[in-house]
Amino acid sequence: LTLLKEKNSNSNLWFVEHIFWKYFIQNQEVLETKEEIEKKHLDKAESISEYIPPVISNLIELSLNEANPADFEKKVYILFQMLGFETELMGQGKGRMVDVIARANLEKPYILLIDCKSRSKKDFKLNAGEERTVVEYIKNFAYTYPRDSKLETHYLIVSSGFRNDDDDIRRKIKGETGTDVSFITIQELIFLLVKKLQNWDFDLERIKEIFQREGLISKDVIQDILGR
Repeated sequence: LTLLKEKNSNSNLWFVEHIFWKYFIQNQEVLETKEEIEKKHLDKAESISEYIPPVISNLIELSLNEANPADFEKKVYILFQMLGFETELMGQGKGRMVDVIARANLEKPYILLIDCKSRSKKDFKLNAGEERTVVEYIKNFAYTYPRDSKLETHYLIVSSGFRNDDDDIRRKIKGETGTDVSFITIQELIFLLVKKLQNWDFDLERIKEIFQREGLISKDVIQDILGR
């Protein structure tokens, strides 16, 4: 202010205004990088959690619990029912089969063979041993459900997290069975369910585009297909 009294000019006015504005911006940046950003993330998480039905509210915890995979499989089975699929939970006595079979009853129906992998370290990897298991599960499904095996079928692995995506192994599986393999984390699967519950026009035809993607199905893939 003293500077303005001594030299009442436009340049001095701009200089002082610039100093005040810079100070204001610096303080805003401090708030944005600490309190406000944390609050935004918290608000976003809370808003999403409002849409998650209580029956599957512990899905993420179950995906990390390797000691009791059956509970994780059951909740994934329920989640796909909520997405609109006709689901079948495969338990003991069903032989070497996938954990969940999800059928989309459309004009051109399709099937998801769902393999649930709970991992505490979020590090599931499709290695050579898993490759043989996946091939066996797909072939057993075709043998057990010969009519369904003629429908478009995708193999989906659901886990807490993945270490990597081996293109060569996926190509070998498809070469032997004709079936594409996709991966999705439980967080992305819940995100998809929330999008579905928020927008009832996201039918199984739209959702099919998501599960047709080979490899890892990310949140960006879901948003690109269903809209942001």
